[in-house]
Amino acid sequence: MWLRELALGDPSLLCELAEEFFADNNVEVKLVKGPETGLCLVPGRVGGSGSAFGIGEATVSRCVVEHHDTRGVGYVLGRDTAHAYVVAVADAVLQSPLHDSFYAAVVDPIASKRKSKDAESSAEVSKTKVDFYTLAREL
Repeated sequence: MWLRELALGDPSLLCELAEEFFADNNVEVKLVKGPETGLCLVPGRVGGSGSAFGIGEATVSRCVVEHHDTRGVGYVLGRDTAHAYVVAVADAVLQSPLHDSFYAAVVDPIASKRKSKDAESSAEVSKTKVDFYTLAREL
């Protein structure tokens, strides 16, 4: 659940909150892999449930870190390797005893900001909603 919020959340807010938390709690990690950028095949299905095929490719940045024998991974769409790195460190920290304090200090604010932004976007889109009516001719 937290990986989704961290990957979809505002990268600048995540970096700001996480860096402050990491500095206050002396979080140190060992880089295992990356951060690096590559391509990922995006799968699709004919009609939503038919046979699978590759729709295309998406650019993905990833990173793997180790924190006290726990590995954290970070995958984000796009070329933002710094974002992938912070997500990986956050994933490792969230699997440690610092879980509750990190969740309250970083993940909750990011999730609430993303949800409010999604609500604003949904409200903007709903202004352009068009209802189509079908008139039946009486016989």
